[in-house]
Amino acid sequence: METPRPRSNLRPALPPRMSSKALLQAVFSSKKPLLPNPRRSPSITSLNSSTSTRSSSSASSHRDTPESTSRIRTRSSSETRKSYHILNNIPAVSAAAWCIMEAHTGHVVYGHCDIEPREIASLTKIMTCYVVLKLLAKTDKVTMDSVIKVSEKAASMIGTSAELKGGDEITVKDILHGLMLPSGNDAAWALAEFLGSFLNPNSSKPVSHFLSEMNKTARELGLDNTSYGNPHGLIYKRNLSTARDVCKLASVAMKDETFRGIVGTKIYTADIWNNGERREKTWENTNKLLNKGFEGVKTGVTNKAGPCLCASFKKDTRMIVVLLNSKSMDARWIEAKKLVEWGTVKYSCKP
Repeated sequence: METPRPRSNLRPALPPRMSSKALLQAVFSSKKPLLPNPRRSPSITSLNSSTSTRSSSSASSHRDTPESTSRIRTRSSSETRKSYHILNNIPAVSAAAWCIMEAHTGHVVYGHCDIEPREIASLTKIMTCYVVLKLLAKTDKVTMDSVIKVSEKAASMIGTSAELKGGDEITVKDILHGLMLPSGNDAAWALAEFLGSFLNPNSSKPVSHFLSEMNKTARELGLDNTSYGNPHGLIYKRNLSTARDVCKLASVAMKDETFRGIVGTKIYTADIWNNGERREKTWENTNKLLNKGFEGVKTGVTNKAGPCLCASFKKDTRMIVVLLNSKSMDARWIEAKKLVEWGTVKYSCKP
C-alpha cells in the first residue's frame, strides 16, 4: 500500500504582516506618484490654485458691493474736466480743440486740447497774409500796388478759390482780399510764388522760400507747435498748428492796421486784367460773424481738419477765439459767440 503524497497549498503563502509604522514609511519612500497620470488629471498645484481662485473670486465678489466700489473708484480725466466746466459755467463746445485768449496780454482765458498739433485748414492763410505784409514793410521794391501775374499752376489750385485765371494781372492789395475773403487757394499760391521770387530771385522754387519765411516767422513768434507745408492749408500732414498758436498769431496780426482792414472787409471788388481786357471780381467774406461784434479773422474747412474758425471780438478788450474741428459749419458761429461772451466776463473778473 502506497503512502499518499502530501497535498500542495492552493494559495501562495502571504507575506508577513507589516506594522502600521512600516507601511507608512514604505508609502512615503516610494517614487511612484500617489495620483494618476498627471497628463490625464490635474496636479495638486493646479487643484489648489483653482480652489484658491474660486475662493478669492467669491471673496472679491462679496467685497465689491456698489457701496465699496463707489468709495474706491477714481474719476477719469474727461469726468474731471466736465465737472470743472460745470462748476465754472464754461460753455459746452463741440470743437475737438479750442482756445480763447486776451489779445493785448496774450493771457489764455481757457482752452481745450489747445496745445495739440492738428491740421488747421485755411487758418494757415492768416500767416500767409501776415508774412506778405511783413515783407512789404521791410522794402520799397514791393508795395500794395505792385502787380502779380497769376501762373497756370496757381490758377489750377483746388478747393476754395478767388476764381483767378492763368495770365491774370492783379495788384498785391487786391489779391490779398482774394486770399482772405473768399479764402482763395489760387491767391495763396500766387502770392507765395511772387514773394518767394522776391526773397530769392534766382530760385526755381519760389514757394519753398516763402514757406521758409512762414516757418521762420512762426519760430520768432514762439509758435512752438506750428509748422507750415503749404501757403493755403489744403490737406498736408506737415501743415500743423494748435488752437493756442493760432490765437497767438492772430493776436499779433490784428495789431496791424492793414491786416485788420482786410479781414474786417465784408465785400470787396477787384480789378483784374488779362491780355489787355479788364474785368471786375467781387468777393464776399466767408466770416458770417462780421458786423456782429466781431472784426475778423478767418474761416477754414477740409475733410481732415473739419470746420475751423479764428475770430476776433472787441468790446472792452480784444478777445481771440479759435475752434478746430467743430461738429458742423454753423456750430462755429454759435460756439464762438458763447465762448467770447463767457471769456470776456471771466477775464474781467481776473484778479
